[in-house]
Amino acid sequence: MHNTIIILQGTGIAQRFYNFYPDRVSGLVHVNVAYMPPRDQNFSLDEVISTTKEIFGYGTHWYWKLFTAGDGAHILDSHLESFWTVLHGEPETWLETLCAPDGLRNFLLADKRQPVQAYATEARKQEWLGQFRRDGFDGPLNYYRSAASGVQDAVNKAIPKENVVVTVPFLFFGGKRDMVCRPELLRPSIDAGLLPNVTNVVVDTGHWSYLSHPKGFGETLLKWLKSNF
Repeated sequence: MHNTIIILQGTGIAQRFYNFYPDRVSGLVHVNVAYMPPRDQNFSLDEVISTTKEIFGYGTHWYWKLFTAGDGAHILDSHLESFWTVLHGEPETWLETLCAPDGLRNFLLADKRQPVQAYATEARKQEWLGQFRRDGFDGPLNYYRSAASGVQDAVNKAIPKENVVVTVPFLFFGGKRDMVCRPELLRPSIDAGLLPNVTNVVVDTGHWSYLSHPKGFGETLLKWLKSNF
């Protein structure tokens, strides 16, 4: 029996699972992160920053500079409460932190705080702090390191060309105020015919759309499931 793959965070892994094993996937759900087809060219962080600056007026991936730096995990681990407020502040604040040169590094090193959105409750904060005080960020940052260092490029070259088109039902649920994972980035894949069975839903929120709009996300997901399965 096929399995429906539903990934809330980790869509890069989910889509590559499909690219390698499409016969094991009956549906694909992306929350905020657009479909990124494997490319012949190697990944370049500087190129991504430059290209997104041309498109959107700012580089969306400046925070990767900290995530892939030798001291990145240490800085995150040493300023968890500050980082929590970065992640869950109003979406537009990301333009000064995650999407600015050294914006995240400088904010954390100054151990700044900012107001967070309503969904970022004290209970959620304490659960998150407990997890990362225990486990740290060294492991989670390996995804970014492997992308920036070319490890993922080598793996992507093994993907069969016929598996690049997502033939199963595909749901995208994103936030139009997501300053990093811009919902507009889904359009090239749609226009190229890579997502022939796509449902594209964009709501008025930032990156954590399923947290800020849980009812809307749940209803969208159930409707999509009933329509396709």
